Amino acid sequence: DRLVFDADSHVMELPGWLEGFADERTRAALQPLPLGRAGKLAEQAVEEASQRAAAGPVAVDTDPMALLRPKGWSAVGAFDSAERSSVLDVLGFAAQFVFPTFAATQFAGSDLDTLYAGSDTLNRAMAAFCADDPRLLAVASVPWGVPERTIASARRAIDEGCAAVMVSSDLPRGVV
Repeated sequence: DRLVFDADSHVMELPGWLEGFADERTRAALQPLPLGRAGKLAEQAVEEASQRAAAGPVAVDTDPMALLRPKGWSAVGAFDSAERSSVLDVLGFAAQFVFPTFAATQFAGSDLDTLYAGSDTLNRAMAAFCADDPRLLAVASVPWGVPERTIASARRAIDEGCAAVMVSSDLPRGVV
């Protein structure tokens, strides 16, 4: 009898995901998806997730505890929005904010054109991930740099379907 909202869920990006939403110039500027210090364990998790993605959506277990145990790329719905919707059905969430995880590092740097184009690309990807289920609320990421560009990027994200906007709390490298 309660409404339950998840305010901190994430897409676990797979290699190549962001590139599918980028224009040619932005695609050429994107870095490979970095897995940070997670090393071999992350590489293995991404490989297993990629194989699972290629196989298509999995049947969603109706035991809530079984759905809550796997984390990261192993979680059901980590990178597949149809699976994510099924998980929300089982767990009974009314809505879920969905944040990106690692994709923003693919365009981070001091080149503002790449930074804003990459942010717009990521925001399109997030909106697409959440588009088929009104309970999935895409969170856009916009850089804090040139105020007019930041505002324009945030407006585009909202116009393209993002429900919330997260503005970076630090300036990009080279911006003073």
